[in-house]
Amino acid sequence: MDEVFDHLALDRNMFSEGDHLVSLRDIARLLEYSVEVTQCQRLPFHLAETQDLSYLGTFGLLLQTSATVGDVLREVRDYHHIHIQAATWSLQTTAQTASLNFWVDSQDLTPTQRRLIVELGLAQATKLIEAVTGNLAQIQKVRLHFDYPAGRQAYRRFFRAPVEYNAENSGLDFPIGLLEQPVAPSDAALHELVRAQISEQALSDRQQDIAQEVSVIIRSLLPTGQCTVERVAGYYSCDKRTLQRYLREESDTSYQKLLDDVRFDMVQNYLRDSHMPMTQLAYVAGFTDASNFARAFRQRYGVSPRKWREEHGSPGAPARRRKMSLSPSIS
Repeated sequence: MDEVFDHLALDRNMFSEGDHLVSLRDIARLLEYSVEVTQCQRLPFHLAETQDLSYLGTFGLLLQTSATVGDVLREVRDYHHIHIQAATWSLQTTAQTASLNFWVDSQDLTPTQRRLIVELGLAQATKLIEAVTGNLAQIQKVRLHFDYPAGRQAYRRFFRAPVEYNAENSGLDFPIGLLEQPVAPSDAALHELVRAQISEQALSDRQQDIAQEVSVIIRSLLPTGQCTVERVAGYYSCDKRTLQRYLREESDTSYQKLLDDVRFDMVQNYLRDSHMPMTQLAYVAGFTDASNFARAFRQRYGVSPRKWREEHGSPGAPARRRKMSLSPSIS
């Protein structure tokens, strides 16, 4: 194992201490190389099966002492960034379903690295729920924003649930009642102490500015078709003009620029990794129709989305050639 870390010039100690902030890119490189060395395509699932919550350090203690599964998932949403940045969790609910969604923000990952990170993240979330409840996770459906035929058997075996490929986002769907299931044993007093410690750490070590916060909210809302500047401003209890002023004064940017950056970042990932039709992709990215989407894409990149997919798509996507790339309702 030391040879793997040495080959990648990584400090093993950074991965052995749960309270260290770990680079998503380093994890992705470590996963990819380990799969190559071991020829074990199920490695992300094996890791999730053998880890306990100690690998999350203080953050793991926060989750273990929560009162309900819903509290656990909301803590994951709010504080996962103190463990790993550039990976975003969101929680959406309907009358029947709770959806835990996962998005990888880093654009310097290869399609294979992004797939491995998504596999590991969803597998760890599954085992987290099993650990805090003492039962098998009640997964109704697994959603993957890519298609990976070679992994279908492994997905079915691990998640024991239907899998949707080329989905609008990656995540896990559960019965809404799971959110009320108690965590055993919970410890309210210890939970509040740990939460106060983590909140203070998140505040003092914070690296996100308001533009990054707004980008995360936009990314969560885009697939719902309800991403408006008014709704985003609502998360800050202000009107849209005040939000625009905050963005201009604190981050020297605008809501429209953030919206465009996020939507095309999402589009690039879907074009690289999935077979999602252009009409569906246009809807996910928040465009009124496919023609408006194609026109905006061509204006930004100089080629049509189909041409871009042909040139940059991963081996699993409908591509013929590859070149270097161009440059979450929240409950």
